[in-house]
Amino acid sequence: REQVALLKRTVAKGATDDQLSLFLVTAKRLGLDPFAKQIYCVLRPVKGGGFEMAIQIAIDGLRSIAARTGDVDGQEGPFWCGEDGVWRDTWTSPIAPEVAKVLVYRKGCSRPFPGIAHLKSYAAYKDDGRTLAQKWGQMPENMLAKCAEAAALRKAFPFELGGLYAPE
Repeated sequence: REQVALLKRTVAKGATDDQLSLFLVTAKRLGLDPFAKQIYCVLRPVKGGGFEMAIQIAIDGLRSIAARTGDVDGQEGPFWCGEDGVWRDTWTSPIAPEVAKVLVYRKGCSRPFPGIAHLKSYAAYKDDGRTLAQKWGQMPENMLAKCAEAAALRKAFPFELGGLYAPE
């Protein structure tokens, strides 16, 4: 009871009892720890009042679920590409990369599962539609790499990770 109350005051602040119950059932089913920030309860306002809950899985949560299968066989990347079309294994430019790519390997599969994330498709922007918002403005290469890795993990482990999305 104490942990549930703590979750309601912190991780799932503002959640209704039903939303909190759904969040807890999902976290338990996936074997993820909300206190370790592997899974998030996100409340978004809806028209007409109230809040809709979305459950989001952190990249560490996706990695944990995939690792538990025993079938992870490594990964390559991230790799980044700018407007010049050249792939790089480090990103040092002050300008955000256009694309990131990660390859995830699964035991028993002859080819890797690529995850490709385009900045224009994933990034959060401020109201002007041009300026990267929040973490995207601070570390766009890192955020884009997490999106690419999440996509690759979902491809490699569709049964385990299908329908689970990272906050990035």
